Amino acid sequence: MNVTDATFAGSVADWDALPAGDLPEAVFVGRSNVGKSTLLNALAGQEGLAYTSGTPGRTRTLNFFHIERGRGGPFHLVDAPGLGYAKAPGQERECWQHLLARYLAERAPLRLVMHLMDSRHEPQPADRDVFHFLGGQRVPYLAVLTKADKLNQSERATTARRAKEVLLEAQLEAPVVLTSASEGEGLTEVRAWLDEMVR
Repeated sequence: MNVTDATFAGSVADWDALPAGDLPEAVFVGRSNVGKSTLLNALAGQEGLAYTSGTPGRTRTLNFFHIERGRGGPFHLVDAPGLGYAKAPGQERECWQHLLARYLAERAPLRLVMHLMDSRHEPQPADRDVFHFLGGQRVPYLAVLTKADKLNQSERATTARRAKEVLLEAQLEAPVVLTSASEGEGLTEVRAWLDEMVR
């Protein structure tokens, strides 16, 4: 995927405000502070495109980014609110969860779900909820293990194997990609999936 331009297209807090039109979409889901915004910036080649913060839970809407690429046409990359963020008010969390669940199940332009998980840790309950929700869903799924630069070679092999096992336990057969936004690791594979699926 050769990104020629990337711009912030807007934030959405409710279903009726989702962008109209037929641009295909790919969404990042994952727990708070797993590195969704950092990976989005790395894929787009713009360090400050998506806001990054050391404070979990700063993303509280579906944030849309318009991506132009050399081949395949434009599309939207979508940064979703962090899963399992407990400090937000209960009613606000319920609104996020409802919007994200409906988006994943019903959004017609959605072509790819990229589920980001910290490679240093076992999948958390919020991650397992995503596995079970997406099992049997219509949209292709990619498991993206972030912060792989923090692991040695043995740990990388172990965490990738364990992720595949957990996915199979949830009856979700899907590829697993180890990534490091800071080192550029795995970005070629993720871009290839975007080019293949997001049309």
